[in-house]
Amino acid sequence: QHNHNAPCAVCYTSTKSVKLMIPARTSCPSSWTIEYKGYLMTERHNHAYNKVYECVDEYPESVDGSGADIDAAFLYFTVLTCNGLPCPPYVNNRAITCV
Repeated sequence: QHNHNAPCAVCYTSTKSVKLMIPARTSCPSSWTIEYKGYLMTERHNHAYNKVYECVDEYPESVDGSGADIDAAFLYFTVLTCNGLPCPPYVNNRAITCV
């Protein structure tokens, strides 16, 4: 939702030894297990804040009561352009998935 904070999750498990986010995929390699999937998002190129790419859940939520307009960072879908990647197999202006 516009002007709402995005919840964040940081988890630890002693049974996993690798953390890897794979952009432009909807599945993991055959011997791996999907732990998380969604869409690659970041700030707009002309905003002054940190430009970190995040894999945002495919069903995003917002923090209740966080609707103040404080001009903080905004998240936007990262989209593909055919002038930088071959189309097909990619589709111009489509949001990039991630696992």
